[in-house]
Amino acid sequence: MRADGVAFQIGTTFSTGPALWRCTDVGTRTLVAVRIDKVITLRPLGESQTWATDQDAADPRKLPGWLNGPPYALAEFCFDEGDIDAVEIVLREKVAVWDPAAEARE
Repeated sequence: MRADGVAFQIGTTFSTGPALWRCTDVGTRTLVAVRIDKVITLRPLGESQTWATDQDAADPRKLPGWLNGPPYALAEFCFDEGDIDAVEIVLREKVAVWDPAAEARE
């Protein structure tokens, strides 16, 4: 599986516009990733409801242990072939300073 001519492997970092992701598994036509630019803290409302706001967001790149896995403390999301065509690979040295606002200006 490739994006921008780069073969995905576990640990590849990519963006989907406003979000930054790290690949945790690669399949034949899909990949699995955790979002690494923001963690939304969910708070219980009732038995089956939760709520979250951006004020509750934390940057997992700055929280030790959040990106250790598997298993991961963060939810994993599946991307299919169509999703992968739209992602941008982020080089390892740019992950710590990645900014979605700067991405939008380019």
